[in-house]
Amino acid sequence: MMPFWFSLHVQRRADQCFVGTALGLSLCALSAPCVLAQQTAVRQALLQQAPPGLAARPGARSALPGANIFAATLDSLPTLPGVLASNRADAISLDVSLAEMQAEGAASAALLQWVRDGGVVFVHNDAARIFGYRTIVARQSTPRVAGQLFGRARAALPFGGHPLLWGAALSSTQANSAQANAARFNAPLNAAQANGASAARHQSTLSVRRIFYRLRPGDHLVVQHPTGVPLLRVTDLTSPAGVPLFAVALAPFGRGWAVFTPDLIEPNRGDGAAFLRNLMRLVSSASALRRSALETAQSPNELLDAAPPLPALLPQAEAAFCSVPASAVEQLADGLRDGFNPELLPALSRLCEQALNGDPTVPEFNAANGVDANGAENVADREGFAPRLVVARSEAAGLGALANIGATNEAARPAAMAMLLVWRARLELQRDNVVRARAWMETATRTAPQGAEVLLWNGAVAAGAAENITLSSRVRGEMYAQAAALWAQAIAARPLLPRAQDIAARSQSTLDALSGVPMELVREWTNSARWVAAMMAVEPPLVTLAGNRSNPIVVRHFANDPALFFAVPTATNLANNAGIFGWRADEEEILIFPTPDYYQAYRRGVGLGESVRPNPLQRFGDITGNRILMVSRNTLPVTLPSLTPGGLPRTTQLATSGPVVLGRLHAQVLVNALTEDGTMAPEWMTMGLIALSSQTTIVELPPATTTELLRRLAIAGALRAARQFDNVTGAEAQGYAELQAQRLMTFFYARFGAGSVVETLLRLGSGETIDEALLATTGLDEEQFFVAWRRAELGPRF
Repeated sequence: MMPFWFSLHVQRRADQCFVGTALGLSLCALSAPCVLAQQTAVRQALLQQAPPGLAARPGARSALPGANIFAATLDSLPTLPGVLASNRADAISLDVSLAEMQAEGAASAALLQWVRDGGVVFVHNDAARIFGYRTIVARQSTPRVAGQLFGRARAALPFGGHPLLWGAALSSTQANSAQANAARFNAPLNAAQANGASAARHQSTLSVRRIFYRLRPGDHLVVQHPTGVPLLRVTDLTSPAGVPLFAVALAPFGRGWAVFTPDLIEPNRGDGAAFLRNLMRLVSSASALRRSALETAQSPNELLDAAPPLPALLPQAEAAFCSVPASAVEQLADGLRDGFNPELLPALSRLCEQALNGDPTVPEFNAANGVDANGAENVADREGFAPRLVVARSEAAGLGALANIGATNEAARPAAMAMLLVWRARLELQRDNVVRARAWMETATRTAPQGAEVLLWNGAVAAGAAENITLSSRVRGEMYAQAAALWAQAIAARPLLPRAQDIAARSQSTLDALSGVPMELVREWTNSARWVAAMMAVEPPLVTLAGNRSNPIVVRHFANDPALFFAVPTATNLANNAGIFGWRADEEEILIFPTPDYYQAYRRGVGLGESVRPNPLQRFGDITGNRILMVSRNTLPVTLPSLTPGGLPRTTQLATSGPVVLGRLHAQVLVNALTEDGTMAPEWMTMGLIALSSQTTIVELPPATTTELLRRLAIAGALRAARQFDNVTGAEAQGYAELQAQRLMTFFYARFGAGSVVETLLRLGSGETIDEALLATTGLDEEQFFVAWRRAELGPRF
């Protein structure tokens, strides 16, 4: 079989861009009259919008180019040495098992050498062990628990922790609509996509926070790597937290990189497109650097220092990474505790030179368990196995040059000292420790307070701290505002690294990158952080955590809000019983607004628009992603379906019906947790889960009475087919429909198990149709499923 080549082009949906203004609005302990007096100001501030999209600045580079990725399958594996020797591949996608790789010795040796020399390889199964990964096979679905083949992963590091998790700057040529993206994957839009999802768009521009992926049976997930960096942690919503597993990780291997990624990352969901663009940026830059070095017979660092091609190589130079031993960075930074020591400069220069040349001594890994060849379990402190900090090659070249200048120029020494401290802070970000990163940045700030790189990474640390959802919205908003202000200063400040200044002088333009971050992206970080800060400035200012510590529900509210009397106990009950349906929500939040006008103004300001699903409670509450929005006032009338089919609808006040409303909205959050940004679940599934969630707060009819009512409906021909659940109107009709949906989902759980319910929703979210998903989990299509339910519920003659 001929080798399989493909060119990967990734496009990102462009949601409408909102830029909120800073609001001089105090939200602490607002009384009702105070809130009413300030509603107009809140509404006007929230509704301020910038023109849609972010236009590319003049002369900006085009969108991501295609990359030639060679898929090394079992059939094409014998041809791999020839492909690598011809230098035609930008990267290798290794789609063979460890045993198959070991059986093809020539291909294995050629690949290892190619990666050592600067190549990039993508791995997703146990073959990753030859590059040092320790892995475990992904769990497959059972009736009791869903598998891990249709999964989601959340960033394992705070903002700025790794270049592959930086947000992706969008040019006008990349701004495809959500509708076009959904049509490409044959998936209807969910509420977030249809309504602009401006909040999600700005968060994605800031950084890659979550991706959705698919694995194949037999694929693996990462447990650890002695020198690698975990990037995206598996978010398993179906099982209690155990040993952390990672869906994406990056490990240096000589001058090259072994990237562990799932078999498929969904570009139309979450931050998948932004992350894929970052991966392809790594591939194209590493490939260009490797090819140029071969063509000119120069080492990579000599090529970077070459004056004539420097402006043309800037995109590759800024995107190309290298790594430095963490222990060396720690040792040099610790030497600054008592003041600057000039004797550190030669060591710093050598460290940067070694980073640019790559580690020539690659450890031999025992592929059976992913550790060193001697089988040692703890290899973190062994030579060649030390964790490493990932930085841009241009940054390492600039710091090396600065260290050399500092040997004879005392004025350059504070800049070198500050950059070393910045690296030390970034090492802590890579270790997911924002507190220690902030401490090191404080030291760097005292050394060079106006350095562009110091300002940039101070902003990154502030944004990283703001990602903690247990903090109040006011505190988080202040952190994002601080980050935006620091980034704005960084754009105009003087860089510490001489390399950046030289590039600016030669190209006779503004800086293209700062500390490895493209300036276009820094500008988008600034705008997005301002928008997020403005949004959070008008959110309920106080926070209460409900439920268990490992997975609390965050309740955001105003002081002395009467809704807290039902909201916190109900949220605690929901959090403590998170597994009752077979899965839980991730980072669930409840925002309680004081009045309907305030609530509606916030909805419009964040771009929610109208709900895609008919929602009789929309005036009083709705969901966006994992957030529940509710109105507090206890004098608002709420109409709920009748407790009995054919009965009168229930009209009550929000205070007395609050637990019911919250339980129903919580069920929608659960569904959205599995189908977010993908295909919507059919209405009968969502309605049935909502009804089941409400059972803890309302009186349920005895099963015998329920069956008799359904039998009467069946005789009258009033039972609904699947499509007849859509757009149900009228309280009486909704009561009948909800009762049938509840029994349908009860049957689903009883006959096929919670694992099948969860996997069905996961498959729907990833783009499968309802028939495809049900056939995979139950062996029945939707029509057959309804027939099976009727016979189980009412008897064979129905």
